[in-house]
Amino acid sequence: MRVGQNPEKSKEILLEHKQHRVIIPIFIPNEEGFHANALEVFRLNLESLISTIGDETNITVINNDSIPKVNAFLQPYLESGKIDRYVVNRENRGKAEVVLAAARSSWEEFITVADADILFYDGWVGKVAEAFHAFPKAGVVALLTFPDSVNRATTSVLFDNFFRGAIKAGRIVKEEELKRSYQSIGLSGSERESKALESKRLYLVNDGEKYLIGANHAVATYRREVFFYDIETKVKYPFRRKAKLIKNFMDIPSDKCGFWRISFPQSYAYHMGNSILDWYDEKIRVSQSNMPREKALFPKTKPKRSITRILPYGWISKYVMYGFKFYEKRYSKK
Repeated sequence: MRVGQNPEKSKEILLEHKQHRVIIPIFIPNEEGFHANALEVFRLNLESLISTIGDETNITVINNDSIPKVNAFLQPYLESGKIDRYVVNRENRGKAEVVLAAARSSWEEFITVADADILFYDGWVGKVAEAFHAFPKAGVVALLTFPDSVNRATTSVLFDNFFRGAIKAGRIVKEEELKRSYQSIGLSGSERESKALESKRLYLVNDGEKYLIGANHAVATYRREVFFYDIETKVKYPFRRKAKLIKNFMDIPSDKCGFWRISFPQSYAYHMGNSILDWYDEKIRVSQSNMPREKALFPKTKPKRSITRILPYGWISKYVMYGFKFYEKRYSKK
């Protein structure tokens, strides 16, 4: 039986709604072998994030059934307010499902999804906000520079800009930038790296700023509605070809929404993987010394969309990609 009235009912508290949220899923099953440095890498990830964001950004961390040490590590961040939302799953549900759940339960209009081995650079939030202002049809802006991204779910951006002659091609990514990107995924000196060094990149220009066509999903900022595109489809196999899962649940839906997927000629983050380099901590110290920073303002207007959203996606993507492959074969080499 209830006695009296809950005093909380009569309180009038205005909720604050920020523009931007970062979601990071973490899974550390042990501290051996491949995962020997995982907790330290995650510490660098979180510290670099906290030291490079402003008041416009909230942080969600999702603990996917990691070892107890991870929970003990994260509690002080929650208690101090450095992260505002901490989710603990009893079982590892994979990346796709937990990110979709966290994004759909968030009110921020712009949501960055990042792996737990990403080192954030100073100024990344501001650059991402600028990109969304520059291109009202942008739905995904990535922080990492990878050539392979141009042929992944880029139907809308290629279709729209081809017919107005806005697509340009050139070697606008510096050689050291490309080499660092391939080093970060363990492919230094590989055939893929050699091809990237030889090939031109497709890009757009806005007010003198160049933006690459394509977006890598290891760390990227999405418009919130991307996560609601196919809300009825459940993730059935959380670990079966993770890259394909992210492509199906995040990359392709953004393209089907009629949004452009773009990135920068230089990376605003670094993929640490499972190793630790000396310069990581120094990078964080520099970022911490630059605080406080100005608030990065994301667009408040409704986004525009490509006409491809109302066309048969399978058909249009097939022919757009065919045209891109023809271009790549004929014009991308020296």
